[in-house]
Amino acid sequence: MLATGEKIPGRPARFIAESQETCLYPAKHKPSREGDVTNPNFEGWVFLIFPQGKFFYGVLILVRDLVLCATFVALAVALGFALVHMPNVELVTLVAFMSGYLLGASRGFLIGFISMAFFTILNPLGIPVVPVVAAQVGGMAVIGFVGGLTKRWSKKGPAWIKLGFLGLACTFFYDLTTNAAMAVSFGLISKLFAVLAAGLAFSVLHMVSNLLIFAAAGPFLIKLKPPTR
Repeated sequence: MLATGEKIPGRPARFIAESQETCLYPAKHKPSREGDVTNPNFEGWVFLIFPQGKFFYGVLILVRDLVLCATFVALAVALGFALVHMPNVELVTLVAFMSGYLLGASRGFLIGFISMAFFTILNPLGIPVVPVVAAQVGGMAVIGFVGGLTKRWSKKGPAWIKLGFLGLACTFFYDLTTNAAMAVSFGLISKLFAVLAAGLAFSVLHMVSNLLIFAAAGPFLIKLKPPTR
């Protein structure tokens, strides 16, 4: 039998042995009676079920992350197609941003990149030229990354105001990047300001729509509980 508090090689130190079967429980959730576990966390169950808990825990975390990322990508692409015929009104930006907010900056970057790549390549309206595709995919990846960076800041003060501002700022960055890529594609870099002015009305519509979408939906979405390890 292992003594209470004895360290077990290959397992986190916060797990302790409590019985002859060497069942492992998180130290903060000691059993209330023999064989009973009070509120074990995710780690606790993995180490209870699998003898080599450290390895299987890592595998389950990887699978969980892949499923979450795939879900956000599918949601972004589906919403993109749903509104594809509404010019400059879309929900892909919101999904990419919230994926970073809820899952972390690195996952947000990945989700923004993959979702926009799928949407751009499969867009029924046609595939843009390569520089524009790169700007769209890269821009949405950055937006997903920014979502993860602004989590703490957006919680202070009125959430709808800050999220509305973030939606406006992210959309401005995205439109500026894609319009600049359009100018490069057609050799109009010397007339960049003329190109930006030509698309100003569409950009304003895009920014205002995302400002309203972020301000209306954002405060509810940030209350979703992100998964913890």
